[in-house]
Amino acid sequence: MVIEHLIPTVLEQRITTGSAHYAWRRLLARYGEQPPGPAPRGMRVLPPPQVWRMIPSWEWHRAGVDRARATPILRACHRAARLEEAAAMALPDAMARLQLIRSSVARRGVAG
Repeated sequence: MVIEHLIPTVLEQRITTGSAHYAWRRLLARYGEQPPGPAPRGMRVLPPPQVWRMIPSWEWHRAGVDRARATPILRACHRAARLEEAAAMALPDAMARLQLIRSSVARRGVAG
């Protein structure tokens, strides 16, 4: 799943590893889902993109995630299905798809 790799990668940008891990743990503890079956106490799995999109701005801030990192995560979650499709395409087709996604964001006036 593209989002599973994208979110922690974005969280790790321009900050220390410890700060990124704190943000990841805090957001997962608050919004992550209980894994199916028996699991260690407190273990959480990545919530679906719809849940990430509903996280209020103050929760991102409390987790130490600035707007410059939260915004691309939210954009990616909004287009998660398209990103998944692109991951299964041949490279030239995937690149074309990704450029279309970025173009559609720019046309709506959202910096991207």
